[in-house]
Amino acid sequence: MVKAKQNKKIILIILVIVLVVIIVASIIIKNTVINKEMSKQNRLAGANQNSELIANNIKKGITIGGITGTLEDIDTSDANATPEDILEGKTAYVDGVKITGTRKKEIQVESVLINGDTSITQSMTQNDTMILNVYVYPENATNKRVIWSSDAPNVASVDQNGTVTANMPGSATITATSVQNPNAIAECYINVMPSPIINPNP
Repeated sequence: MVKAKQNKKIILIILVIVLVVIIVASIIIKNTVINKEMSKQNRLAGANQNSELIANNIKKGITIGGITGTLEDIDTSDANATPEDILEGKTAYVDGVKITGTRKKEIQVESVLINGDTSITQSMTQNDTMILNVYVYPENATNKRVIWSSDAPNVASVDQNGTVTANMPGSATITATSVQNPNAIAECYINVMPSPIINPNP
């Protein structure tokens, strides 16, 4: 009787072990199938990415690792850049020759002043002349040239050296505009007074 109970217990244990083995085996098989499928998809995706990347970087007609290049030759024989055209510290290839730039980086004009201010008023007498001094900032701006203009040159005209001539009584605005930065301007409002009348018979 005791022996029969022991046999049943052993059989039960064996059945449990077999069941566990079956469950574990099924899980392992399932994971293996999934991993193989994912690996296959990854290989295909990687192959597509690599083939596109490599093909675009291999010269046309050349095959590397089973991938044929698609990169076309570029004719640079008509390139005409000089070191002065390329920023200092930068390099470029012109017709197969490496060129190092020498051009300084442009420093933009920020402001323009006339006689130390952006807006001033001056009085003149007809037929008189006056020189306006222009200041461009920053002082190391690449192009410090300005263009002088008058909105009423019949009243007060100005040359490109900043010399104003009072032509007739009235008002005029003299403007200095940065060539490099047209938004940087300074203005001088000119009031021209009539020339004094000289009495020939004092």
